[in-house]
Amino acid sequence: MGRCSTRTTLSDAVQAATLAIHETGGSMASSKQKRRETLAWFRDRCEWLPDDAPVPVELARGVVAASDHWFQKSAGPVATPGQAQHVTWGAYGWRIYSANSFEISLFIKRASKMILRAYQDAISGRPPKTEDLVVKIASLAHVCVSNFEDKMFDYYEHGRFILAFGSHAIFAKHAARHLLEQSGYVQALNYKPRPPRNTPTPLPEQDLSVLPKHLQDRARELRAQAAGDTPPVQAGKQAPQRPTPDPLRRWVKLAIKDARRKVPNGVTKGQQAALRELLTQLAPMMVHPQGTAEEARERDRLWDQVASLINEASSDDLAPAHEDS
Repeated sequence: MGRCSTRTTLSDAVQAATLAIHETGGSMASSKQKRRETLAWFRDRCEWLPDDAPVPVELARGVVAASDHWFQKSAGPVATPGQAQHVTWGAYGWRIYSANSFEISLFIKRASKMILRAYQDAISGRPPKTEDLVVKIASLAHVCVSNFEDKMFDYYEHGRFILAFGSHAIFAKHAARHLLEQSGYVQALNYKPRPPRNTPTPLPEQDLSVLPKHLQDRARELRAQAAGDTPPVQAGKQAPQRPTPDPLRRWVKLAIKDARRKVPNGVTKGQQAALRELLTQLAPMMVHPQGTAEEARERDRLWDQVASLINEASSDDLAPAHEDS
């Protein structure tokens, strides 16, 4: 489930944006100009925002994983991310459920127009408040439901920003937040350009001879930095290399963070350890799926255990009629 690209994480996108802006822009006119270029960079690299762009199935599944809940009489609503594996293709694109269907593709395409307008307003210096944007996008979900004859409902709801389908429901504000995160909009607004580095002025070439030997070497390094050259690596030493982040560990970290956000009163250390163990087993199937039926069964089994664990940790004071997040 990607952020700017459906296959690229937002942390990678932020790093790439930093590199691209510094490489192509050099010294920019002002912080406002840097912000405008950052917003445009994130907008242009979100593959599903244009009107004629297809909706990736990974994005459709991500919307369901972020917003689908199962209603239990004893524990209230419980997140069920495994339900995302039941997304199918229908008359309007990707959908979930059968009798009455939540038309995910319609919801995403209508939301994308609103996100593009938000990007344009932000580039013009008038960014809408994120929470106001969440509410507007969530409101679109109520007109993205069809019946068994593929006829659209004028308005469909079972509570404030809740669309119920039997024992399951879509929490529309969760879906809206997921799309905003995947579009890179929130990350672009929060991005802060690095301040320019103050490069020390090296001594003139003719003055180096008056310095001790070790200071001469340091002065040459400073001169190379000021000229934009990379100082040579000393014999017997290797230039430090930045470790490449493990995509599996990153997925587990993000999944744990998302799960904890859905438990209002937090989780115990034991529950977090169990959650980490289940998500660690799930990570290879989500990051590098093989597409086999056996893998799909095992993935559903693990997601059910994750949902059960979140259910155990959930507070009993979550009532569906008052859910608005």
